[in-house]
Amino acid sequence: MDVEQIDLRELSVALQREFRGSPPLGAMMGRTQLRDAAAACLGCSLIEAECLIDTLVMRGYLRLDDTSEIPATWRIRPDAEE
Repeated sequence: MDVEQIDLRELSVALQREFRGSPPLGAMMGRTQLRDAAAACLGCSLIEAECLIDTLVMRGYLRLDDTSEIPATWRIRPDAEE
């Protein structure tokens, strides 16, 4: 799978749908949940999914909100680049 060909907005929408009502919690545990969900959604390896999660974070589609809640909560933002 060529991870560079993945539509990041579509992936973030799929992740948002997957976690509707229960956002991923915790910096590490939540990130692992996001990675596993991306791998399942795309049928890719965990390494490829980890790269995609890194990219989603860098582009603003995923954000760790660790200031207002404990444990930290991952926010999925499909409209990040619009």
